[in-house]
Amino acid sequence: MGTVDDIRRKMVAVQERMNPEYFLWLCDQGYLPLHEVKKQLEMFGIKVMLEFIG
Repeated sequence: MGTVDDIRRKMVAVQERMNPEYFLWLCDQGYLPLHEVKKQLEMFGIKVMLEFIG
């Protein structure tokens, strides 16, 4: 949890320490409305993961 920048920094730290071959994200919708889950997934994909493609 945290801001987009917090998540990005944490993922950079994981990448530097562990050098993973791939990243798998598991999500449990729980009690969140579907539109909120879609919004979070889009934000993660666009604002966080695009930095790691390549």
